[in-house]
Amino acid sequence: MLTDYDRAWLDGLRQSFQSWSQLALAQRRGTPESELRAVAGEVLVYHSQMFVRAQQLVEAVERDVPPSQVNEVYRYRCACAVHQFAATGGLSANDARAFLIASGHHGCDLEAMRDEAAAAMEYTLEAINGFADK
Repeated sequence: MLTDYDRAWLDGLRQSFQSWSQLALAQRRGTPESELRAVAGEVLVYHSQMFVRAQQLVEAVERDVPPSQVNEVYRYRCACAVHQFAATGGLSANDARAFLIASGHHGCDLEAMRDEAAAAMEYTLEAINGFADK
């Protein structure tokens, strides 16, 4: 006999499979990256014993990222936080992939982002102070 909790979990699982099928179809069709990101954001991922939209999880992770005056630094911090959560946040491999696609950081080169952030910070320091710290 199923409990109310069991029924709710099975319903969440059904909805998750439906959202996953939309993402799989979008990937097969070659959907543009911006649209694929929106579809991935609607995927229900299993986290902390409940199903949540991948985009909600991305927003929660990015909310904890400290702000920066330099956009490239902030983007790099967000990418690092998202990748760390995908690796250590208790998501399954497929849920982590949907989470990364929804964040816009799936397949990004963190080393290149780090270098861009460092160059942008150096440029900003030069613009403000007339020189860069070396």
